Amino acid sequence: MIKVLHIADLLENNISGVYKHIKLINQFTDKEKIKHYLIYSNGDLIARDFKSDGGFALEVIDLNSKIPVKAIWVIKNFIERYDIDILHTHFTKSYLIAGILNIFLKKKVIVNYHGLIIANQFYNHFEKKIIISLHNYFVRKRILNLMLSCSKSGVKQLTTETPNFRNIHYYYNGGEIIKNNHSYDTMKFKTEYKIQESFYNIIFAGRITEQKNPFMLLNIMQLLKEKDSHIRLHIFGNGDLFDDLLLYSKSMNLENCVYFHGYLANISKFFYLFDLLILTSNYEGIPFVIWEAMSNGLPLVGPEIDGIKEIIEDTKAGVLFKINDNIDAAEKIFQLYNDKVKSKCLGKNGKMSIINNYNYINFGKQLSNIYINI
Repeated sequence: MIKVLHIADLLENNISGVYKHIKLINQFTDKEKIKHYLIYSNGDLIARDFKSDGGFALEVIDLNSKIPVKAIWVIKNFIERYDIDILHTHFTKSYLIAGILNIFLKKKVIVNYHGLIIANQFYNHFEKKIIISLHNYFVRKRILNLMLSCSKSGVKQLTTETPNFRNIHYYYNGGEIIKNNHSYDTMKFKTEYKIQESFYNIIFAGRITEQKNPFMLLNIMQLLKEKDSHIRLHIFGNGDLFDDLLLYSKSMNLENCVYFHGYLANISKFFYLFDLLILTSNYEGIPFVIWEAMSNGLPLVGPEIDGIKEIIEDTKAGVLFKINDNIDAAEKIFQLYNDKVKSKCLGKNGKMSIINNYNYINFGKQLSNIYINI
């Protein structure tokens, strides 16, 4: 049995995209050959959820500390106690901890790229120099075995950031074909969340944080409102910019066409009730919401960045707009609003891509092979 320990600081409870990724690995890799463990912080519901899929999780609060000495000691003891074979890290700090411990423990180390590793805006110049120095040391001493990215564009970024390390591979999480939950009272959902078929209903589903560039959503809606009064934006999600975004919406008099619903678990089950999914992120790997939209045949509109561009171009499941260009984004959305045939075609392309290629079964096989052959 291969024992894999995932290390991930700053998981935002069990709704975190990175946690969803780890959860899928736990669910779909070969359970007869691979056992998954998780050490994390910031998520009181994660341990129980991870265990329900056959894994074991331990929350270590000190992992959030600037210099997590206690966490390092806990992780070392955990690795020795459970005889871990592979350290699979998911954030910069987690990678540095695993690398330092592996100087002595001699395990296999995998770094998973989720959008930020070396070129990380959350560290100052001095901290970045330390990160780069440690990374170069790990590479030189062969402490690092493999870097993974959930997109081809991520491999390109990692190759630029780490020119001395070439064992970099990509994979796709993919999605599942989600059956519409007709047992749920659809009319009740539509009434509660103001979904009217006479309107064109756009959905944003994600964290309301700087990374997601949420204020652009309202700037786009301001332009769409001037073009047609039958377009609505539904925002599902919470985050540290939620209140500011709500105030901004009121200042722009968008209350009648922009609805803030907060976080709703399993919102993807109801994607089929919407006309379009919009993304406005500043940077991304490939967000899960893309796969969920494609699974439901929901067309995409997003910026020409990283994994978003890669998937939309590869699958023809949506259209792209220029980065931070409100006018171009509004124009692309308005074109789909006026072209129902094209919109339906984009949605069908996405759904067929999930069925034929980008699905959880293929994802599980890819990751299983990686763990077995590393």
